[in-house]
Amino acid sequence: VIALIAAIAAVAVGYGTGRTTKQIPDPATNHWDDPRSPEVLDHPNPAGKISATDRTNHLAKLKQRLIQQWRTSPEPLKDFELMDITHRQLSSLSAGELADFYHSLVSQFLPDFRLRQTILKEWALKDGPAAVTQSESTRGTPYNAHSAFETWGFQDPQKALTWLRETNLPPLLKNQDETIRLNFLIEMAQTDFGQVQEELSHLDAKERSSILRTLGSAIENHPELQEKIRELAKNYSDSASSLAVERALVSQQAKTDPDAALEHIAGLNLSPADKADMEIDVIMADHDHPEKSFGDWMARNPNIEAVPDSLWPMMDIRYTFHPEEMTHWMDSLAPGPLRDAFYERGTRLVASHRQYDKAATYADG
Repeated sequence: VIALIAAIAAVAVGYGTGRTTKQIPDPATNHWDDPRSPEVLDHPNPAGKISATDRTNHLAKLKQRLIQQWRTSPEPLKDFELMDITHRQLSSLSAGELADFYHSLVSQFLPDFRLRQTILKEWALKDGPAAVTQSESTRGTPYNAHSAFETWGFQDPQKALTWLRETNLPPLLKNQDETIRLNFLIEMAQTDFGQVQEELSHLDAKERSSILRTLGSAIENHPELQEKIRELAKNYSDSASSLAVERALVSQQAKTDPDAALEHIAGLNLSPADKADMEIDVIMADHDHPEKSFGDWMARNPNIEAVPDSLWPMMDIRYTFHPEEMTHWMDSLAPGPLRDAFYERGTRLVASHRQYDKAATYADG
């Protein structure tokens, strides 16, 4: 889901600024083909000013010229003048004309693909519902629908989100409403968390918890937002869901400040087992010193009765990359139920590295 978000954000660079190139005007171009002509600038959709035939010819020339300009520009997304011309010309088209232009660009040539995404954004600004529901032609990851909804959503979030809640999406977007909403709310949280909070009040408990958990994992280096997410989880979620959100937040915090994350866990009103389980997300951030991180975890949790299930996959990975450190750590464990549990797991791990004598030692306890 988050990778998808990154892909969408990468294409959104299209309206940024960058290198300016000088366009040489064609003296043979008539006034309808000039994006700065009074007719185009004063009448964003001048179809009523000219005959249908003239309009058709104008659109054909406009499309061909834009395609050619995008194909010949070394970096069209960084070409400020080209982007300005593109925006002016696309803004002169109706929603239906933008839809036709979008669907006519079927080439996978990279400049055509980028131009197509730029057209999609203009289309979404003029007719968000149509751009969302009609931009996909095949079943699969609905990248275009996500992009269209994000563009429309930032223009009018309340209208877009209300529409998404109340609309039955077409078959190609079946069951995609929650994913589209989630991706948009992750982006919206950075600029308008109040709108996110408002939308959560309209959703069922399951989706609310899922969104809050994902937000907790996605929001980085923003303590104020993270605290708001934590408070919403307390208000909206049951204890298990609230704990899952808390865990996502702690995991994010551990990436930049593991000591603060451990201190936060220590202050939570949780059972020793739950605290030990949550601390695993902290030691997970330490990829290079498993002997120390596992040892410190054991020292902080001497009275737990069982090893949390969430520790086993991480132990497998750490052993794969640091077999000597992990073996040394297991050898240092004091006798007892926890050591027996680690030895049972360790038997398989060391045997996978053909250390059969060590595997036999662990198996014998």
